[in-house]
Amino acid sequence: MQSWKWVGESVVNEANGINGLFNGIQNLMTKPEVYTDLVAQIPQGFKDAIGGFAITLISLFLLLDFLKKSMDLKWVTWENVLMFFIKFIIAKVCVDNAEWLMSCIYNGFSSLTNSLVSVAPSMAENAGLSGSILEDDINIFAQALGLSGYTIFPVSTGTDAWKDPDLLRCFLNSTDINHVVNDDFVWLLDFTPIGVWLLVVIQGIIMKAILIVTFVIVMARFMELAIFTVAAPLPLATLGSDGLQDIGKSYLKSYAACCIHAIVLLLIFICFTALNSIPSLDGGRFFDSMNIGGFYGLIKTFILGASVMKSEQWAKRICGAM
Repeated sequence: MQSWKWVGESVVNEANGINGLFNGIQNLMTKPEVYTDLVAQIPQGFKDAIGGFAITLISLFLLLDFLKKSMDLKWVTWENVLMFFIKFIIAKVCVDNAEWLMSCIYNGFSSLTNSLVSVAPSMAENAGLSGSILEDDINIFAQALGLSGYTIFPVSTGTDAWKDPDLLRCFLNSTDINHVVNDDFVWLLDFTPIGVWLLVVIQGIIMKAILIVTFVIVMARFMELAIFTVAAPLPLATLGSDGLQDIGKSYLKSYAACCIHAIVLLLIFICFTALNSIPSLDGGRFFDSMNIGGFYGLIKTFILGASVMKSEQWAKRICGAM
């Protein structure tokens, strides 16, 4: 039991478990049916009540604007009055079709992942990058945005998967990787493999906890999208008022941020995987030089957890919703 091969096999087991959880989350992210089913389950009577109240708000807002502007006799021209009624008609159409408009925005962001998957493989070829490291990065990016085969950790299917340096680098420092690959002899009172195994298990537990939190965030995102869609007539009603348009604009920005949140989460996991091999970190040996190489995997895991918790804020910043 106390051997470096046992440590390598533990790494494979932890990686397989983490990859399985992430694939489930990834499949959930790419299923727009969850969003449409949630919206469809909300009673139509409730939606009609919100729509009716929104029409009342439009009428009230436009009436107040009309009374305020009509005090200025220079404004009372047939062109301005005509534009006023056109604004009312457009606002009413937006409120009446609010659910359809929100669904179009959501479907647009959802189709973005599919278009990137179809375009990404040809990006490297057109740029003359075929066979390069950048081509591999592009393919990973494409897979993460739409293919269920993308995994966080590169686990091979052979019997010697526990010797794969690319996988071991995700959990161990360079010294421990050499011990595992060579399956070095362990003396009776040498408990170093047990300490390394403990770090691997701790990292696996933290990673699984992060994925559970990510699953909760993804499900909460679907609920938020459903609520935003059903309640859309209320903020859209403010678009008809010159003084309250900022409310409707802020709502649209927040809705777009909620839609793009899934892409931000996927990009976070892509960057997490890239930390294992980017040249500027020397494949993890950068932390070895700081004498903390044994905790490199834990350091990356904590970075991942912090990034997941900040993902919503980043999505809002991208859409200017903050």
